[in-house]
Amino acid sequence: MENKKYTIAQAGLGNRGRTHLAGIKSNAERLDLTAVCDIKRERLDMIADEFGVEKRYTDADMMLSETKPDIFVFVTHPDVRLEMIKLAVKHNIKAVAFEKPMATSLREAAEITKLCDEHNIKTIVSHQQKYLTSMQHMKNITDAGIKLYTIGVGTAKGGLVPVYDRLGETVTGYIKDSDGNPVTSKLDDEFLRYLAREGGGSYYQAGLANDTAAGLAEEFATLTKNVAQTESVRRFTHLYQYFLGAGLLLFLTAWFLPERKKETA
Repeated sequence: MENKKYTIAQAGLGNRGRTHLAGIKSNAERLDLTAVCDIKRERLDMIADEFGVEKRYTDADMMLSETKPDIFVFVTHPDVRLEMIKLAVKHNIKAVAFEKPMATSLREAAEITKLCDEHNIKTIVSHQQKYLTSMQHMKNITDAGIKLYTIGVGTAKGGLVPVYDRLGETVTGYIKDSDGNPVTSKLDDEFLRYLAREGGGSYYQAGLANDTAAGLAEEFATLTKNVAQTESVRRFTHLYQYFLGAGLLLFLTAWFLPERKKETA
């Protein structure tokens, strides 16, 4: 029996939204991406062209009304999750998929759950962190009995990543992505706290009033020291040529200088 193919419409085409689109496209034998939506027209057209989607909208309500997909994926800010679920109910969507966190409050989370239960909407919240490479490394570390400490650098608002000259003193530019746009590095302290908590260690915020280095040193001093693995690397530099060259120079000097006769008394 041939598996059914489901139609999908997605709202939200930011960086994370592109990841979802790539996942949908990689399962084209089961999923048919029929429409996309984003409030920024320029980004909408760019991403739609990239993924070959003809139907594009700036209004999610209109998109669902006209395309009537089986599955509604929305990759938006948390404060509009409930609004998106209400649109799914309005347009009789069979399944929805969206990012964590599920909601900004327990009240909203409870309302989302209630709406989906009452209208038989299958719901997937993307809590796929256990599949991340970083999480797999953390699992190996904790299994080995090693505590994991994390340090947060920067701010949640983010900032540009500078490129310095060879001396590391002057900013010569900023790191850019493949499209030539400056890359913004943002601090995800929630994830770093989670890693430290699950790894049995602690999280420190660099640059705050508390001395990060002193705090780490104090905690490290209480730990039982145990060597899990050590690696010694020796790099040899051949220096004999310098001594050989000097010796040859002296030899040639002695060879070509005329022999001096000893004076007799």
